[in-house]
Amino acid sequence: MITCMTVTPGAEASQRVAAEIRAEMARQQMTQTTLAKELGVVRQWLYRRLSGETPLTIDDVANIAQALGVPASNFTDAVDRD
Repeated sequence: MITCMTVTPGAEASQRVAAEIRAEMARQQMTQTTLAKELGVVRQWLYRRLSGETPLTIDDVANIAQALGVPASNFTDAVDRD
């Protein structure tokens, strides 16, 4: 059985932000395990957010940006592009 998921505008925005976070992690050569430790969460918490399983909140983005040492706007500006 094939199901079709409808992506809501909020979910699409969260997915774009998650993609920007993954790109920054790659630039810094940081693993999800390392970032999760920096955030004080388990790796599964971070995985669920970066995979789109759980939408990112504004607080999540701010905390992740701080842990990566970049402005949150590095991630949220992706929503305005396209």
